[in-house]
Amino acid sequence: MEPATGVIRFATEAMPGFTGTPLKAILEAETGLWVAVENDVNCAALGEAHFGAAKGIRDFLCVTYGTGIGGAIFIGGGLYYGAHGSAGEFGHLQTHSGDGLLCGCGRRGCYEMYGSVNALIRRIYRRTGIQMDGRLIFARKADEVIARELREWIDEIAWGLVSLVHCFHPPLIVLGGGVMEQEYLLDEICLRLNQWLMPSFRDVSVMPAKLGNRAGLMGAFYKALHFEI
Repeated sequence: MEPATGVIRFATEAMPGFTGTPLKAILEAETGLWVAVENDVNCAALGEAHFGAAKGIRDFLCVTYGTGIGGAIFIGGGLYYGAHGSAGEFGHLQTHSGDGLLCGCGRRGCYEMYGSVNALIRRIYRRTGIQMDGRLIFARKADEVIARELREWIDEIAWGLVSLVHCFHPPLIVLGGGVMEQEYLLDEICLRLNQWLMPSFRDVSVMPAKLGNRAGLMGAFYKALHFEI
């Protein structure tokens, strides 16, 4: 998404046919109102920065885990967009070799194919033949098979975060998505980071998003209120 123009620069197969859509112009024409358009995780980061877990923090990363993995970069008190508004696509870090799982972006081995909640659901289904959602999986984490799959899935999450910390060395990472309400999960992630990060990077704080599902809404409100582009 290009925030200045409101054009969808690239859409994966999760939204087929949307690449190049001038979303801002369409909505303004339909409503007669001024429209601000922003990436969902950028909105979540804005919400957490001004009303939630990162309030008062000028530099942090926001990473959300759900059907995929989303990311946002907050530097110097504001969002970092990169060249065309697309910076922060953490879900498409290549954490596995080129013959890894095929991602909706058309590449193989992307982080979200291994560390998202959908990736966990696929793992459990392959092992058990039972379709479970994330809540049920965690409710059954004492089961030996599920516990092993959970451990390996948490490894995948942590390895991606290790790369992000070594690249950015932020003082804070805010982890979003309903699954991060599991205290057990956050503890296991932090345990791995303390083991796998280089010693000089272990001062990073990791916190769950404070606003939950309201983070994106609060961030969108802030974006519109301040006419941020």
